[in-house]
This record gives sequence, structure tokens and C-alpha cells, in this order.
Amino acid sequence: TQVVATETLDAIEVPWSTPLDQITLPSQILVLTNNGDWVYLPITWNTASYDSLQSGTYVFEGVITFPNSWEDQLPGPPTITVI
Repeated sequence: TQVVATETLDAIEVPWSTPLDQITLPSQILVLTNNGDWVYLPITWNTASYDSLQSGTYVFEGVITFPNSWEDQLPGPPTITVI
């Protein structure tokens, strides 16, 4: 099975100084397989760039956990924006 697309995630708006552990990032992402099926898979986010005391736009890249024998055919990693 090949994963060919993911859902588009809406940006998350947070007030200045919001600690990272208070930002609700999705733990699953909806993906499209080459069979035409949409399924949820686990995802973790690279949040190392986040600084709660620095206002701005942060784009976190996700790492999807694929089942054994599934192939990543995505053009790039999924992202979510935190503003």
C-alpha cells in the first residue's frame, strides 16, 4: 500500500507566550492510499523551532508512522502552521 496524499491541516492560532505543551497538535493525520482509501495514521511533530516568547509563524513538519509494508509516496512531509 502506498500513501499518496494527506489532508490539509488548518493553522492553529495561539496567544503570545503559549507554552508548547498547551498547543493541541493532531496525533493522527488522514492519508489517502493508492487504493483510494482514506485512513488515519499516527503522526509526531518536529516542534524544536517553537519559542513561546517570540511571536511569529511556525511551520512544524510531521513524521507519519506507517504500518509495515506501507510506502511513503508523499511529495514532502506533512506540515502544520502555528501562529
